[in-house]
Amino acid sequence: MLLSLEKAYRNRLQLSKANYNKLSKADKDIRLAMRDEIIGLKLPPETQFVSEEEWKKCLDTRMIAKIKWASQHLRHLKRIKETRFRQKIYYILL
Repeated sequence: MLLSLEKAYRNRLQLSKANYNKLSKADKDIRLAMRDEIIGLKLPPETQFVSEEEWKKCLDTRMIAKIKWASQHLRHLKRIKETRFRQKIYYILL
């Protein structure tokens, strides 16, 4: 579970470091949405975070149902912090 969370963050980081002019239209829209999320969550730009949807995309289908259980345990171990913005759940990696 933790590896898939890190994979989701690496995908987000790779998209944010890519040259904006060379991205496709869909990727540009995702990148602009990422910028709005950073502003809305009031986080510094270097903060590591992923949305629940991005985390689910990196998981196997049988593990998606266990994401709530895993997030509770990771919060207890102080590996992640959960926050909400525009009715979406975001996990901040600590």
